[in-house]
Amino acid sequence: MKVFVCALVLAVAAMTGASRSVSAQSVDPILQKAMDARRAARPAKDLDTWPRLTADDAMEIHSDGRVHTKTEEIAEVKAGNAAGAP
Repeated sequence: MKVFVCALVLAVAAMTGASRSVSAQSVDPILQKAMDARRAARPAKDLDTWPRLTADDAMEIHSDGRVHTKTEEIAEVKAGNAAGAP
């Protein structure tokens, strides 16, 4: 349940741009660094960083409605079928 809530919050923040409007003082710098690294790793198809910073039971919801598990997302990137960002 915690992962679902976290994923939901991150999805809403990404859609609204809220994650970028939060003042740097209100987010722990270590957490911000990890969030930035994860956000940059997926479009770069960095399969060392993105999986390390993504929970095993995470779900990716794409703009076209496709839903992938972490394992499915990694397989799609490895197969070369993935777009730059989820």
